[in-house]
Amino acid sequence: MGNALFGVMLQFCKTPADDAADRGKGVPQRLKHWPQAKLGGLMLDTAPPRAMSRTPFARMEEQHGRIPGEAGLWVFLFGDMAIFLVFFVSYLSERAAAPALFASSSAEIGVTTGLVNTIILLSSSLLVVVGVNAMRGNANRLAALVFSAALVCGFVFITLKTAEYVHLVQAGNGPGSNLYYTYFFILTGTHLMHVLIGLVTLGMMIATVRRNTAPSGKDVRLVESCACYWHLVDLLWMVIFPLLYLLG
Repeated sequence: MGNALFGVMLQFCKTPADDAADRGKGVPQRLKHWPQAKLGGLMLDTAPPRAMSRTPFARMEEQHGRIPGEAGLWVFLFGDMAIFLVFFVSYLSERAAAPALFASSSAEIGVTTGLVNTIILLSSSLLVVVGVNAMRGNANRLAALVFSAALVCGFVFITLKTAEYVHLVQAGNGPGSNLYYTYFFILTGTHLMHVLIGLVTLGMMIATVRRNTAPSGKDVRLVESCACYWHLVDLLWMVIFPLLYLLG
């Protein structure tokens, strides 16, 4: 019994150098690392339990030491954020020079439409996350459903934003009314163009998952890239909303 226990302990105490030497001698890896020993009348099997079967999603998750989406997309995303950062700094600089004008103009707009649009975009981003995870798990029908719901959210956002523009212009608060409204239409208009592009990417995501086949690596990267872009749209609005609607 003592020899058996000593053999078990010896196997687990081997160093990487010992492992390499064993491989050179042709010692099977399973026997080397997971020995069996007889203790009294009992056979001790220290072999690891058999791995449980994994879903496609679990297998894909093993690859996620990588950045999601295409690598080149991130150059565009960071470049786009840098451009908006310049706009934000310029806006804050002008606001600091005329705080009363910006505060009064912001109060005229109100926060209701902006708040509703914020909730809509946050909901759409959550739906996109659910859809990407569903696609990785090969649940294409669910992915198509939630991506379609996110697409509807995008259309609702555009409808509310257009109605807000019409209301402001009819009230005499167009882009040339004062400096605040100039920035308002520039920032929200540029963001609105991003939303329109985002609707196209959502359409691409829906078309990809409707193929009813297991997603290939190319499909996964495409959907992840489109999802990253949509999250950028959401992120930009999370900055625009407090700057234009709440900062007073």
